[in-house]
Amino acid sequence: MPKQAKKTETAVSTASEVAGPDKASIISLLEEHRVSSELAQREHRASISADFKAAFAVLEAKLNQTQTTVAEHGEQIDSLETNANLQDQRLRILEEKCAVLADSNAKLAAKTADLEGRSRRNNIRIIGLPESIEGPRPTTFFSELLVELLGNETLQSPPELDCAHRAPAARPQPGTRPRPVIMRLYRYQVKDLIVREARKRRGDLRYRGTPVQIYEDFTQEVLEQRAKYRDIMSKLYNLGLRPALLFPARLQITLGSGAKKRPPDEINITNTQTNVIAFTSLIARRKILLLWKSPLPPSFKMWLSDTMSLLKLEKIKFTLRGSSDKFYAHWRPLISYVDRLPPDMVSL
Repeated sequence: MPKQAKKTETAVSTASEVAGPDKASIISLLEEHRVSSELAQREHRASISADFKAAFAVLEAKLNQTQTTVAEHGEQIDSLETNANLQDQRLRILEEKCAVLADSNAKLAAKTADLEGRSRRNNIRIIGLPESIEGPRPTTFFSELLVELLGNETLQSPPELDCAHRAPAARPQPGTRPRPVIMRLYRYQVKDLIVREARKRRGDLRYRGTPVQIYEDFTQEVLEQRAKYRDIMSKLYNLGLRPALLFPARLQITLGSGAKKRPPDEINITNTQTNVIAFTSLIARRKILLLWKSPLPPSFKMWLSDTMSLLKLEKIKFTLRGSSDKFYAHWRPLISYVDRLPPDMVSL
């Protein structure tokens, strides 16, 4: 029962005990007050209920709108996922086609380079000849020039040339390096003879006191490949060896005994060797970092000392795992190499 009603009943019961002529009027007033209070309470409840219903209606409308938005977003996400899958498939197809085209392009480029190289197979290039010495008949002049350079012992008569001309470039200024002369010989055997004889007389060929050089006429791609061996060739010459570059750029070394050696095109390294290289190179990099500000640079002895010290720890690790045989399988080649080194190279 509401507190107001209790108060009203208490007031009525109290008023009923009061004596006098105003008792009925007091009871009437109290009754009216009770009725008005109950009416006010009902109106207040109705107002609160209406406010709640309106608030719930707004929340429900917003919730419905949110659900609609979420559903639309879900549809958009599904559409995006579908489009992403389609784009991924298209991209995969394009990558496959691109790989095929790249492979085809590489083959065509190799074939083009090979065709260009074959088209120059009978060509030679002479460097160092002064400009404008050939006159109006360059083919005849350069054919006789080859006999003058190499001698009658090598060339019995002027070789037959298909054509001869200067390299296609702007005429140089007086006093600058002249343009090379390109000749195409009719017979490959004669061209090969000229190149081999010029190689034997490297540095000795002169035209009226001017040093000249005779080379094969290679393509730009081949020249770039052969240029990578320039320093190596120079060091091999200094060691008394006779290096040569086979076409297009394959190194061949002739030893003093006459035996010819060619380095392998590819070096096959096992996983064990790869791990050893990674381990030892890590030690070298560590040594460089530790001494990068030191006036004393890291040396081979320092690297070897650190490597052998860490190998002791590696041996303990393998031994604790019961894999001593595996340790020696990994490190026996390096240990054997160190054992063969002179003592002054091992000790610090």
